[in-house]
Amino acid sequence: MKKPLLLLMLLSFIFSSCSKLEDAVNSNLNPSASPKDVAKVDIQNAKILFISSGEASPKLYAVVGDSSNGGEKTVEVVFLNNNGDTIKGMNTASVTILKKYIILNLWNHFGVSDFYFVDRTDGSAFKTPSDFDPYISGNIYHPSLLFPLNMGNIQEDKFGDIYFSRCPDFSPYKSTLHKMSILSPSSFMFEDLSVANDFLTGFCTDNIGNALYNYKSENLTEGKLRYRYADGGYANVSMSSETTELIFVWKGTDGEMYCIMMDRSAALQFYLVKITEEGTTVEKNINVEIENYNCSNCSYENYFHQVQGQIIFSQSGEILNLSSAEAYKASPCSVRANMVSNDKLFYFDKTTLQFTLIDIETGATSLYYDLDEFAVLNYEIDKILSVKEDGILFSGLDLHTGKNVTARLNIHGIVTVVNKEIPGTVSNVYLLN
Repeated sequence: MKKPLLLLMLLSFIFSSCSKLEDAVNSNLNPSASPKDVAKVDIQNAKILFISSGEASPKLYAVVGDSSNGGEKTVEVVFLNNNGDTIKGMNTASVTILKKYIILNLWNHFGVSDFYFVDRTDGSAFKTPSDFDPYISGNIYHPSLLFPLNMGNIQEDKFGDIYFSRCPDFSPYKSTLHKMSILSPSSFMFEDLSVANDFLTGFCTDNIGNALYNYKSENLTEGKLRYRYADGGYANVSMSSETTELIFVWKGTDGEMYCIMMDRSAALQFYLVKITEEGTTVEKNINVEIENYNCSNCSYENYFHQVQGQIIFSQSGEILNLSSAEAYKASPCSVRANMVSNDKLFYFDKTTLQFTLIDIETGATSLYYDLDEFAVLNYEIDKILSVKEDGILFSGLDLHTGKNVTARLNIHGIVTVVNKEIPGTVSNVYLLN
């Protein structure tokens, strides 16, 4: 039974008279104005993207192909200008996956950095205005642990509007919240969303554009939460009281915002709480076991896994479906998930090369692969890029050549090198399914 949770929200309202939003800004760009600009990125057939970087500059790679055409391959992504010519020397700093677009932060050998929106269907690309580059690295001075599914600081709503934080004057501890509407590939509208002098450490949005953000001001040592309504106006939100504490916030698959509330008033209890513009309601009493949840330097995004259209929270002995209040389910599970590949949830033992498949509906486990670890004695495996029915694709160090490579290990224990050299270790793997 739902019940109001008054301590969290509706403590005060601050409407536009307190913090007037800046007038919307139109920026007209011609995406074909310069042959130095990227007009197309060859990613239409990619299933996975990853960045490889070492002493050399970071390069973007794609995993393409399948078992029917000779196996998956890794290829360096090609960038084309408006004349169809390949642009040399493009380096990739970050990748953000949205429904319609992939956002790439690219920089060339001159050190010029730009953000591009790449259409996932045809690879066409357009550049955003330089004054509105999102700050995607996280707030290095005040990292937020509240938003484990938004570590990249970019989200979108059902209308296709983009929400992001940026740092005016290049001050990483003074990030602010903004909204970008894409009117066309050459026209954008921007809107400031956070209150003046609210410096973000994280945020979350729902499907209609309401936002909850964690912030500090210059005079605050402790973080606070503020709710920003989609149509303007604000409400202060309490992060904690003498007996309660909010520990995670995320957007569910139903488009609503949810959080986990910890209650110490009696025995330690945890609640699944829905956050809407009407307020907050307790949806479920849930069991959560998080090591060191008061740890200021811990990372909790690895508890959350987005797979098969669901949001699965994996902990010792149990998985929780936290996709929505309606989808919530707790299932016993003998292992704790640590990777998603090809829309499957796994526990991967890097020492034995065993892959345990986890059924997200029941928590049941089965041995998916027990690959021959002796077949890869000549490799230091860095990242598992893909797990398929016929084997795995991985990156790592080839001890024979001393070079970083990508290679396939099939179910018969045969290793085939795919790329004889990539720039270095793989920093991030991005699934496009």
